[in-house]
Amino acid sequence: MAPSFRSEYAAYLKSDTWRETRARFFNSLKKQAVCYCCNASGALQLHHRNCRRLGRERLGDLVALCDACHSRVHRMHETTGIALWASVEKIKRWNAEDLRRRNQRDIEAMTA
Repeated sequence: MAPSFRSEYAAYLKSDTWRETRARFFNSLKKQAVCYCCNASGALQLHHRNCRRLGRERLGDLVALCDACHSRVHRMHETTGIALWASVEKIKRWNAEDLRRRNQRDIEAMTA
């Protein structure tokens, strides 16, 4: 993010508009919100799929992420240059693969 956009974005995240959008997102969910990448519940942050409609977001422009996954997404983006949404999808795949491996180990341990 360019420095001027960063400061505008930081100010936007403190605005009433953002608070209302955030509330609208979580109120729209039919069940308890979970992290898009790892299914963790608890404290969640909203991540923008893109910033094209910043300030007039559609609910589909947003995704809930836990603190850990949100940090991983931004760290991956900053260190590799991978687009933010591509980073979200990559972390989601990694988490799913890790869960499959752990489940397989558990099954093997129970049948050994």
